[in-house]
Amino acid sequence: MGISKQFTREELLRLVPREKGDFENVRALAKLGFPTIEPILPELFEWLQNGNWPIARELGPLVASGGKVVVPHVRNILAGDDTIWKYFLIGSVVYGDRELVEELMPDLLAIASTVPLDADEEYLQDTVVRLLEAHNNFDS
Repeated sequence: MGISKQFTREELLRLVPREKGDFENVRALAKLGFPTIEPILPELFEWLQNGNWPIARELGPLVASGGKVVVPHVRNILAGDDTIWKYFLIGSVVYGDRELVEELMPDLLAIASTVPLDADEEYLQDTVVRLLEAHNNFDS
């Protein structure tokens, strides 16, 4: 549940993390929540490019809490060429969120059925297959 005060995009941009350990801004964004932080989602997704960055562990669930609102952003990244970003995005935002898995099912099935071209793509594909198997078992 977001705070009722209206924020301009410029005000929200001041809360985008400045470095990979900027927990203060991540926690401020978490207090605002959705739909308040929706205008800066593209900037927040950039901080999910590397799941080893400390703030990614808190930012991933925060972004995932946006539900269907984040789907176009996730799709945009999944359609791109950055395999590592896709891997970390699936692990930090999509994995464990049934609603997002359902919404992204065509995209996930495409990754699962594409022949990987390198080790990174193979690792991504394995992760997606495990996600789909877990999702199917959870729904059973």
